[in-house]
Amino acid sequence: GMRFTDAHAPDAVCTPTRYGILTGRYSFRSRMKSGVLAPWDAPLIEEGRLTVPALLRQHGYATTCIGKWHLGWEPAFRPGRHGFDLFFGLPYSNDSNEWPVGEAFMPVMGRQPLPLMEGDTVVEAPVDQARLTQRYTERAVAFINH
Repeated sequence: GMRFTDAHAPDAVCTPTRYGILTGRYSFRSRMKSGVLAPWDAPLIEEGRLTVPALLRQHGYATTCIGKWHLGWEPAFRPGRHGFDLFFGLPYSNDSNEWPVGEAFMPVMGRQPLPLMEGDTVVEAPVDQARLTQRYTERAVAFINH
């Protein structure tokens, strides 16, 4: 295998960085010049745009997206439509409001409760954020070992 020891983000915030990593394009070539997507915004990855996971899938690789998607959340723009075989994570940011640990999740950009998704299915809402990193790690290890 390969070991990568030096990496740089193409942008200062999540949405355009994800766009750049998934498309291989400089994030400022997208329509987003600042900020991040709101859940109701149009998707950032253009229809028909080839993504790295779609290219890998074409060559027989299995792909998964574990974590926050935040690139457009209407059904036609979810991870499975961009080359991922599996998705386990949040559709958009979990930090739009602050709340005390253990308190009920407050609305994020007008949508609540924040869902944990598996593919296109809500598996938990509101998501238990205290266990989220552990759950992501378990899913990633299971995918690698499969």
